[in-house]
Amino acid sequence: MNSTAQRPLGMGRPRAFVLLLLLSAALPASAQGMKEAKLPDSPLGKLAASYLQAFNSGRRDALRDFIAANYSDSALRDRSADSRAALQASFYRSLGSLAVYRVEHPSDDELRLLVRARLTGEWMRLGFSAAEGKPLRVPGIVFEPTLCPSRAACPARLSDAQVVAELSSYLEALSAADAFAGVVLLARDGSPLLEKAYGTSPWQAPNLPSSRFALASIGKMFVGVAVAQLAEQGRLSFHDPIRKFLPEQPRQITGRVTVQHLLTHTSGLASFLDSEGYAEVQHLSPQDSLPVFFRRGLSFEPGERWQYSNAGYITLEAIVERVSGQTFSAYLEQHIFQPAGMRETSSGYTTARDLLRFSSALRENKLLNRENTAGLLRPRIQTTWGEARYGYGFAVLEAHGQRIVGHAGASPGWNGQLDVYWGTSGYTVVVLANREVPVAQRVAVRIRDLLSRR
Repeated sequence: MNSTAQRPLGMGRPRAFVLLLLLSAALPASAQGMKEAKLPDSPLGKLAASYLQAFNSGRRDALRDFIAANYSDSALRDRSADSRAALQASFYRSLGSLAVYRVEHPSDDELRLLVRARLTGEWMRLGFSAAEGKPLRVPGIVFEPTLCPSRAACPARLSDAQVVAELSSYLEALSAADAFAGVVLLARDGSPLLEKAYGTSPWQAPNLPSSRFALASIGKMFVGVAVAQLAEQGRLSFHDPIRKFLPEQPRQITGRVTVQHLLTHTSGLASFLDSEGYAEVQHLSPQDSLPVFFRRGLSFEPGERWQYSNAGYITLEAIVERVSGQTFSAYLEQHIFQPAGMRETSSGYTTARDLLRFSSALRENKLLNRENTAGLLRPRIQTTWGEARYGYGFAVLEAHGQRIVGHAGASPGWNGQLDVYWGTSGYTVVVLANREVPVAQRVAVRIRDLLSRR
């Protein structure tokens, strides 16, 4: 595999994702009498109320008028009000109206609402943030899928067979509405309980369980494992300043940033999620990307806070190459894919079965010893992804008494999610989709809710 001919595995698609769900189902009885929360009487609260009124009307023109009046100029340059309204009207058709269940940590600049879709019963957090300048504008509105907030709201207990039955109905409804196309695999102790393909690829070929999908940022887990392997062998330390491996790069950056800063997204290196930065390095090798990253400098002092950074992970790929003497692609093939039995993964693409094999290899300590596997998955720092924390290339979530480790990924026309239920339950969930809107994360959250009722 030629590392200069493919997008680096740690690189994600530039975009703040709004997630889509479609399911023809009635709102559960436990939510029908749910008391709605009152929005704050603040400028951002009033803006949120206006948005909900427009959204819940289901009218495209009402949404267009709201977006034109309340989105920032830069947001509207990136995507027109009419285009955004068409997308959000499609959300309404699939979700129904939204009921506000709880207002979370309101401030003058930030507002999050825990909402439930009246048609589907799905829970989401609706995020509003104030753009810079006056009058008040927003850069966009984010829908974040989330788990049922309490056992009281979702009390039913489910067997494995019932989970599979509910999941199958849900996926059939999504597929029938052309809201999901891809592969879903639910396994327990390495054995699939459900493994099925839906819809067609962008080339109009039917998706199959063996279909290959882009890894994108799912590959950050492989980067984390690769670095941890080199640390296990004593060839680097997590606390090494990266100047040790990249002496030709600017000392004022490499002398302050450590390997651990890169792994935990606390380095201060640019995220490279914007379209300009992404285009600049998309076709470069890890080594050739370094001058671009370091030319931009640091956004904050290393270790000061968490900020997702594709640049940090591509820098880690370059460090793996320097330490191992192999291209990053060759290193992955020899030290991760082959030991895990991932015969269908190469050139930035994978299959659901191969991600299950990766999950099993982690559980069985085939890639790292038990102590270092635990270190890899230790939740080290709070992210901006809801309740999730971050380890070394893995997001870590505690949900209804279960620890879920894994990662999401998205690139143009593709998105995916790997959830490994780290503990005695033994579940692994793989969702790979070839749709621009990342329904894979929505499906994964739906499965989390079902499995939380085991």
